[in-house]
Amino acid sequence: ILRQVEELRTIAGEFATYAGVPALERSPGDLVPVVREIVAAYDQAPEDSSRVELTTPASLVLRFDAGLLGRALRNLVENGLRAAGEGGRVRVEVRRCGEGCEVAVRDSGPGIAPELLSRAFEPSFSTAAGGTGPGLPVARRLVAGLGGPTVARNPETGGLQGVLPALGPGAGGGTCG
Repeated sequence: ILRQVEELRTIAGEFATYAGVPALERSPGDLVPVVREIVAAYDQAPEDSSRVELTTPASLVLRFDAGLLGRALRNLVENGLRAAGEGGRVRVEVRRCGEGCEVAVRDSGPGIAPELLSRAFEPSFSTAAGGTGPGLPVARRLVAGLGGPTVARNPETGGLQGVLPALGPGAGGGTCG
């Protein structure tokens, strides 16, 4: 019962976040340590569980909202870990895009059926057994003001990839590619 109560509390918190996103507060800083800190929290997992891998440039200084970006990234990583399952992999990659960057999170799970992919950001949509669906929509809402769309796609090699929008000066929309 306690586990179910905690799960309901988490779900309620995610929907509350979806309903009321705080104002965007960009400040200059290096994005790489922020992303590394978030990914490092998943390094404590037992050896046989899902793993989170990280690829970043050495440094990437730009203007961004560390709190909102961090919450969105955690949502994508958590979503990826659930999809990847036991022993699966989640890869977080920070890529330069002109004067800014994007953050891509890719899991080794089954992906989403192509005919359902357009629904990935609907608040109650989930392909997971028992899933409630707010992870991807909350991530999208959290970073909505950062400069471009949050996208989900099925890479040819499998899994699902969620991409947070281009960040930084002149981040006028879109993703790196």
